Amino acid sequence: MGPWRSHWMPIARTYNKRNVRPGGRPVHLEDGSILRFAQDNRKCYGHQLQAMQVTRLNRLWFREKPYREKPILAPFGTGWHSERMHHLDLHPNTSDAVPGKWIGFFDGCN
Repeated sequence: MGPWRSHWMPIARTYNKRNVRPGGRPVHLEDGSILRFAQDNRKCYGHQLQAMQVTRLNRLWFREKPYREKPILAPFGTGWHSERMHHLDLHPNTSDAVPGKWIGFFDGCN
């Protein structure tokens, strides 16, 4: 919520094309952990999205690990989402009809 301060350990210096570029805003999970979405640019710009779980975050350290081995969002089918997926915006669903679920918005390209 700010005020914002830059971290002394920029992740761009330590990571690779698999997970350095942001792919949406981080989300807080019910267990208190934080997920950061990252573009996987190994094949091409914004090819797919990885989910990274933040394991340590304080003024001196930032650490994360893959949330799972497979991408959280990858191109599929034909049409506007068939070649690239590079942004995901998740929101907790506050509807009583579907408690504990998330609503996601993503973009793609063909």
